[in-house]
Amino acid sequence: MKKKYQLEGGKIQSLEDFFSVFGEMVNGTGGYFGKDLDSFDDCLFGGYGLDGTSEIEWKNHKESAKKLGYQELASWCRNRIKSGDYLDLDGLDSLNQTLENAEKRVGPTLFDKIVETINSVDERSKGKHKITLVMS
Repeated sequence: MKKKYQLEGGKIQSLEDFFSVFGEMVNGTGGYFGKDLDSFDDCLFGGYGLDGTSEIEWKNHKESAKKLGYQELASWCRNRIKSGDYLDLDGLDSLNQTLENAEKRVGPTLFDKIVETINSVDERSKGKHKITLVMS
């Protein structure tokens, strides 16, 4: 049976807000669904409330796209670089390249990365988890 959720994009002002709003959408007030992109991705594969077949309607997604744009992506990269939150020098190089692209406003935004992460769950889980993302 498909579970349906509504993600209220108007409540998302930052990446931190996204995790909070998404967590509450799935698990209720104070609900957890990741604290960064890596743990968010892990949660998408089950065990944190979003199991089986799900449909997520991302309401006011255009507002979220603006808030999770290049500026937020650049900030995210700077924070990871400053805190040393990368596995190796290749990871650092990747963050620096992503930061450079974000500053030039080219390539995917943070919103685009989140959407791709969600949309790729079915393929990456080999069909074990199906999440349909509907933009409204």
